[in-house]
Amino acid sequence: MRVPVRYPLIDCPPSMGIITLNGLRIAQGYIIPTIPDILSTYGIPQIVKRVKDFSASIAEQIEPLGIVICKYQTQVGLHVDTTRRLRQNRKDAPVFDTIIPQSGHISEAAEFAPIGTLRQKYGYQGQFEAYRDLAAEFKRRVES
Repeated sequence: MRVPVRYPLIDCPPSMGIITLNGLRIAQGYIIPTIPDILSTYGIPQIVKRVKDFSASIAEQIEPLGIVICKYQTQVGLHVDTTRRLRQNRKDAPVFDTIIPQSGHISEAAEFAPIGTLRQKYGYQGQFEAYRDLAAEFKRRVES
């Protein structure tokens, strides 16, 4: 019988405080979620550098697995332009192909409701599929 491989994901604050450092201490890699706008993406190089410095200080390899574009709105030109710029010449961390769209259904799904499946909770406009695709892409990236 094949035992499934598990990948624990720990959501840490974006600051490099004690909680985040403890999460990084036990990690082999990390993901940077970002909204595709100027202010949200501005600090990505600093995050990668600080994690690299921390990684060196504890003599453990912690790799940037990638940047996940979240809360994407196709009708917002800034989101389209910022996503394009994020994908160009990225040397510090790759950008995941999967994009998570902005959706009230996703936010509402976090609220406890004793009914239905994740697909029913996330809605039927592709939100469930976006997370499923991101999980598959994450798995491919980690296993390669």
